[in-house]
Amino acid sequence: MKIPRRLPKALTIAEVSELIDGAGSDGVALRNRALIELLYATGAMLSEIIALDIGDLRRENDFSTVKLRGKGGKERIVPIGSFARLALDQYLVRIRPSL
Repeated sequence: MKIPRRLPKALTIAEVSELIDGAGSDGVALRNRALIELLYATGAMLSEIIALDIGDLRRENDFSTVKLRGKGGKERIVPIGSFARLALDQYLVRIRPSL
């Protein structure tokens, strides 16, 4: 007997807010907050976010996108919201240069 495969359940807004607020404010926490915001904003899989290069981020005025690579090398361009962009900027400017 084959067990049916189900899609994972989405987190509620309260659960996502709790994750983001629980990230803290030190260097590692800013990185974690940027990852969580980016995951939530794009709907990407963790493996896609981990594989990002800095060149995959595009910023044009108030509009930002990220190029994600999925299974089989498929690429897609996904818009990023203002909260994710702010979290990424904080991480990239304040923490990443020292790593």
